[in-house]
Amino acid sequence: MTVRAKTLVKDKFWIVEQNGQKLGTLSKQEDNGWIFLSKADKNERQVFHTQESLFTKFGFQIFDE
Repeated sequence: MTVRAKTLVKDKFWIVEQNGQKLGTLSKQEDNGWIFLSKADKNERQVFHTQESLFTKFGFQIFDE
């Protein structure tokens, strides 16, 4: 599974894609946590409190360009 985050606003907001298909959006919070909003399920909101938990879900290469 190759998941990538395409930057919309530097260090703040990304579109998350898997093999060119949009999965949702990712935003960085002021407390250094992240929120992922799923495209498939508009009510799905996942909160990641640490970078490690984000990498566990999406992989270490998510921010690689």
